[in-house]
Amino acid sequence: MLWLLSSSLVLLGYAYAGYPGLIWGVSRMRGRRVKRGEVEGGVAVLMAAHNEEGVLPGKMAQLLELAKRESIREIWVGLDGCTDGTGERVREELGKLNIQYSISNDQCSSVTEEGRPVVHVVEFEKRRGKAAVLNELMGRATQPFFVMMDARQRVEEGAIGKLLANFADPQVGVVSGALVYESAVSGVQKGAESYWGYEKWIRESESSNRIKEQIVRSGVVYTTPYHKKKNRNRSCHNPLHQMPPVSWSRTSTLSLTLTVRGKV
Repeated sequence: MLWLLSSSLVLLGYAYAGYPGLIWGVSRMRGRRVKRGEVEGGVAVLMAAHNEEGVLPGKMAQLLELAKRESIREIWVGLDGCTDGTGERVREELGKLNIQYSISNDQCSSVTEEGRPVVHVVEFEKRRGKAAVLNELMGRATQPFFVMMDARQRVEEGAIGKLLANFADPQVGVVSGALVYESAVSGVQKGAESYWGYEKWIRESESSNRIKEQIVRSGVVYTTPYHKKKNRNRSCHNPLHQMPPVSWSRTSTLSLTLTVRGKV
């Protein structure tokens, strides 16, 4: 019984201290810096949402404001079997922003004035899951870069441009943003923030500019190029529904697929 307890403690120690220390050490010895620079092409923002009436309208308003200074050309929102008033709230917000739109059986598409992004809201009657919804949106978007994000978090000014700058390096296949806790008040929130800092340190050690083995990325906001002939990163994009098993995290699946293809 003693050996079992000892083995368990060793494994726990390796998981929480040994592996992070090892991966940090390897990252110091195998340094590789990403070549950042300007890239050509617009961005299609993709969001899958289920019952987000409290946050999605505000997120869309923020994205439309960001689009005045960022290269956002399209905004695609997939409403995944919503049972609350998300659809109504989104249409109300678009109306407040003077964005005209038409409604068909499965899609509400806006027609905006020149210089503003085109907004598409696709409403799915039955819930399909985030990966399936994002796949559908990928098939409809026309821009050379996809930026996938969640509805709840605010996007920092200039963040999208910083994400895109990494694609000046042809070895880069996916880039993720960093989740930042703006105000941690309770002990639970402070604990979550501390653990997230620890998790980010591990991910930074694993990331593409070090040893090219980061498996899990933040799903809050992440970017990948579309497979167009003009895009030298075009081999990176792969529909999420073609990568089994479907229960995997979409960000993990994308990262693993790109690693196999030699991308970072």
